[in-house]
Amino acid sequence: MKYKVVVGTLFINGVKYRRGDIIETDEDFGTRVEPYNEVIKEEKPKRRRRTKAEMEAASDEQDS
Repeated sequence: MKYKVVVGTLFINGVKYRRGDIIETDEDFGTRVEPYNEVIKEEKPKRRRRTKAEMEAASDEQDS
């Protein structure tokens, strides 16, 4: 399970973690960590450049 460190520093097996770090462990650290749920962001479609044919078609519609 993933946890977020909420204390200044936390040592686990000789590795130093700082506040805000995300760790994955099955051990119980009490109030020094809090459960972390990843937020899945939906990707917006990227704006693409209009092709020359699309631009000409749009200008033909405006002229009519």
